[in-house]
Amino acid sequence: MSGAQKSKSGSARRGGDSPLIAEIPAELRQPILLIDDVTTTGATLRKAAIACFDAGYDVVGAVVLAYTKPPIDDED
Repeated sequence: MSGAQKSKSGSARRGGDSPLIAEIPAELRQPILLIDDVTTTGATLRKAAIACFDAGYDVVGAVVLAYTKPPIDDED
């Protein structure tokens, strides 16, 4: 684990009490896919899914995309 999340406790990574807000969709139950750059506990995606569902979207899934550098090959 690295970056800003590294120094946080598990409860701090799970998210605070601040609400996530989603815009009202142009069409009710418009399907959407949530995308996040990293996941530790899944709490942010869960809160985002709930906020989007409550706003009127149909959350069809979630994807986590991350890029990491390959390990250094010490055999060269």
